[in-house]
Amino acid sequence: MQERINKIFRLLEEKNLDCIFSQNPATVQYITGIVANKFPPRSIYVLITREKIYALTYPLEYEQSLEESKNAEVIKLEVNEKLSEKIIDIIGKPVNLGIESNSISFEVINSLMKKDLKIHDVTTELWEILSIKEPEEIDKIRKAIEITEKALKVSEEMIREGKYTEKNIAKECLIAILNNGGEWFAFEPIVATGKNGAYPHFSPTNEFIAKNSLTVVDVGAKFNGFCADLTRTFSNGIIEEEIKRNFEIVKEAIEIACDNIRDGCAAKDIDEIVRSYLGKKGLDKYFVHGLGHGLGLDVHEYPRLSKYSKATLKEGMIVTVEPGIYFKGKYGIRLEQDVLVKKNKCEILSNYPLVL
Repeated sequence: MQERINKIFRLLEEKNLDCIFSQNPATVQYITGIVANKFPPRSIYVLITREKIYALTYPLEYEQSLEESKNAEVIKLEVNEKLSEKIIDIIGKPVNLGIESNSISFEVINSLMKKDLKIHDVTTELWEILSIKEPEEIDKIRKAIEITEKALKVSEEMIREGKYTEKNIAKECLIAILNNGGEWFAFEPIVATGKNGAYPHFSPTNEFIAKNSLTVVDVGAKFNGFCADLTRTFSNGIIEEEIKRNFEIVKEAIEIACDNIRDGCAAKDIDEIVRSYLGKKGLDKYFVHGLGHGLGLDVHEYPRLSKYSKATLKEGMIVTVEPGIYFKGKYGIRLEQDVLVKKNKCEILSNYPLVL
């Protein structure tokens, strides 16, 4: 954890900041060890000065934060106390304050500006720090993936049987995660059968698994705070040849992406490689989302792998690769791997097969 803190201290020096303030649960946990990204997220803030780290929270979370903190002084906020005033009390003077802007409400930012604090947005810089995983973080994600594969196995078996509902399968995925050492879901699982699979973020229903069709399962375990995120598409019954061909195309797309991921490549270029390949097959218009995202304490982290991304992939990042094609009223196909970016290649962290 000390190396994490050193990275933040270096950011303070590089940007000539007196302190950094954030409410992003992942940043709070990364810096202090306090688990803020529960469901729902806990109201915990982190303030890092050049001398000390503070965690600010309300009475509801105060005692647990005291127990979980690895290095921060935990300060109790009164329910009606203004954050801006407490920050001034702590730092004692007008300062250059770095903020993770997307984690803080406009009301708080506005109140800070009224205190004559010089506000600097260091959101991207903090995201970049969190995106490079230390060896122990990589090990935790590997374990989360291993647990997730247990859930995928359960879901595949239930789909092959064809006598369960989407919600039945989602429930059994959670049980498998808990029984194999996971903390909880990293996100609400997607189990989408038949025509429901055409909606990328479909929520499980009481609909039974469609016969002679496909079911998309997108699930992730959380282990020691770190997330996995895997998607497979399974079949039940007799599948049309065109659907089989489309599955093989998506499988080839994910393999092409993984073959091209390495340190120093532009995230948008990997997205473009896959989009171009699908275009040659006449399927690019059915690929309606970005190719992937970073993975860590949050299930969706920096960087994004999309045509709009400005990020460069760096050794130590863990990202998802998840091409998908969706046919409204018919079916969807998505496959997803979690990969570790290395100097001259990437390492695929999941061993679960890509089979229809």
